[in-house]
Amino acid sequence: MTKRWLGLLTFLFFAIAVSFVNRYYLPTLSPETLSKDSVCDFSLHVREPNVVYGMTVDNDLVIEDKIKRNQRLGDILEAYNVPARVIHEISQLSRKIFDVRKVAPDKKYTLICNSDSLKTAKALVYEPNSVDYIVFRFGDSLSVDVCQREVKVVEKSVSGVIESTLAETIAESGISYELTNKFVDIFCMAG
Repeated sequence: MTKRWLGLLTFLFFAIAVSFVNRYYLPTLSPETLSKDSVCDFSLHVREPNVVYGMTVDNDLVIEDKIKRNQRLGDILEAYNVPARVIHEISQLSRKIFDVRKVAPDKKYTLICNSDSLKTAKALVYEPNSVDYIVFRFGDSLSVDVCQREVKVVEKSVSGVIESTLAETIAESGISYELTNKFVDIFCMAG
């Protein structure tokens, strides 16, 4: 019987303590105290995925470099833990599209690797020129794709009067040396 009274007294004490805390320590919110300023603004920022060469690389390591003299794609891939068997298969697969033996020094390449401690390559992108790029993927299945950047052709015209030399007139017009050489070739062929 004392256990029952003890349990009842504990319950009453707990109920009184909760009502006391609610009454004196928790703030009360009445309609008068609520206003537009007291409501929190909530905004959700959705982050755009980081895409490189059509591949999402948010959790990957992206390494950009240039082919060094006497360096082969196999050397690069081997350094990033791509097995020799996979390197051989990808070179055979790409032969009809792009011969991997024709990589040239000072051409840009991009490696997409796992961001773990091994840095295993998932893809390699080689850029033989400013328009084309070749994507080698080493996922569940091997693939090689030749892609092209979108090219915008912009036509501009320049005019002038040659008063001294052609080179000086072109330099004053702000034309590049490359275009100057083409003008020289035109005048040499015509003369």
